[in-house]
Amino acid sequence: MTGRSNESESGRKEGARHGRPEVSRIDFVLADTGRLPFVSDCLDLVTISLATRNINTSRKSLISCLKEFHRVLRPGGRFINLETSQPSSPLVRRLFHQYVRRVLRPVGIAFSRSRGAYHYLASTICDFYDAHELAEIMEEAGFKNVTFDRFFLGVAALHRAEKAGELEEAAWSFPRQEPWRQESSAQKRS
Repeated sequence: MTGRSNESESGRKEGARHGRPEVSRIDFVLADTGRLPFVSDCLDLVTISLATRNINTSRKSLISCLKEFHRVLRPGGRFINLETSQPSSPLVRRLFHQYVRRVLRPVGIAFSRSRGAYHYLASTICDFYDAHELAEIMEEAGFKNVTFDRFFLGVAALHRAEKAGELEEAAWSFPRQEPWRQESSAQKRS
């Protein structure tokens, strides 16, 4: 199992410290979501949770990152994304945005002493796509069979998508070769 994490080695140590020895079997990799260090068609599953807003500097950049996720998935591989969303009810959306700006942001600032982080969080939550828009963006990035479920009156959504093709049964057998990309000068991107 490979986990992409900003924590890399510290994630493994923290898991072991909390009595989770299975975490030692995960290879944590620090990587740029726009340039994943894996060969094409090598992963069965890509997941992201409450971080898609962070790679959404623009619609174009989000599509580019999603295309990179798509590239590393095997045919038939799955992408699962949990993220905040926009409620479809205008009243619930307005109340949700007010809650984020008037409660979540000030409480977060008070507890964390990080004014910038909670201003950023509030703005990215309120400006992010609704579930239908994100599904369309995923399709633009090449994913098929995109579905989603809304939660908590639509303030969160779980999207599921696939890369076209069939996942080979042998893809789930272990051990497998490590999917690390050996970057040659021809593969390096500018």
